[in-house]
Amino acid sequence: MKNNQETKSELTYEFEEELEMERSSESDRLTLLIKHDYYSSDTEHGRMLIKSFLETAADTQNIDKIILIDSGVKLLKEDNPCFAILNEIISHNMPHVLCCKESLVSYGISCPGFAEGASSGVLFLEMMESQRLITIE
Repeated sequence: MKNNQETKSELTYEFEEELEMERSSESDRLTLLIKHDYYSSDTEHGRMLIKSFLETAADTQNIDKIILIDSGVKLLKEDNPCFAILNEIISHNMPHVLCCKESLVSYGISCPGFAEGASSGVLFLEMMESQRLITIE
């Protein structure tokens, strides 16, 4: 960004232009880390928020991985309101989906065919290697 102090609008324009270039970079693939099947502590309101977030994420094309841990694995249940949206993200982006094996066992959920169960150690390494990690908790 140039440090052009002439007018605020020029600075704003140049900054927005740089942001747009950053967003369109193919090297910046996103990893979504989903820790819960709701957002924050209010579960009803939180479920509405996570559903909205996932609907917006479904429109992006740069999601490379989805990692589900803790109660986030509950999104894999077909009766979960977000299951269809998660499927849309997967069919649209074809990301690698990893699920915490320990969480799957704890919640009694089977790992679906489009996902891979992984130990917490493997998931940690995946998170460490991610260039851009967005956490939904």
